[in-house]
Amino acid sequence: MPEMIVILVIALIVIGPSKLPEIARSIGKGYGEFSRS
Repeated sequence: MPEMIVILVIALIVIGPSKLPEIARSIGKGYGEFSRS
């Protein structure tokens, strides 16, 4: 899904690399719950 990559790139620019890991964790957790249900 290419739009996901675009969103990640924009997020990286906006947020900056320092906050990215915790945000990626919360997105991954939310996505995991979403795909399970």
